[in-house]
Amino acid sequence: MSISATSLQAAIASYQDKEFLQGALKKTLASRDYLYEVLKKEGYTYIPSNANFVMFPVKMDGKQFADEMMKRGVGVRFWTLAGSQKWCRVSIGRMDEMEAFAAAFKELS
Repeated sequence: MSISATSLQAAIASYQDKEFLQGALKKTLASRDYLYEVLKKEGYTYIPSNANFVMFPVKMDGKQFADEMMKRGVGVRFWTLAGSQKWCRVSIGRMDEMEAFAAAFKELS
């Protein structure tokens, strides 16, 4: 799979745009912190993250949780770890996406 010269130049220009990168990082950190607060307010713990997602244990069957979130227009992933603990993985998105997650999550928690 090759990358065109135009795409490569655009990537390099974007990477060199420090103001844009700082703004994007600031928005991402705000979205992550908002997610942390939503989880805390609903009585959930989470694994602190420096990645583009956060994982937290859910209090219902993981598949049921993911299905119910999808019915509300929010896609999440789930896992069963350590034998029985159900976990959710939610990607960090724009603030409006995190607000949509929060609204759906509050209906289920």
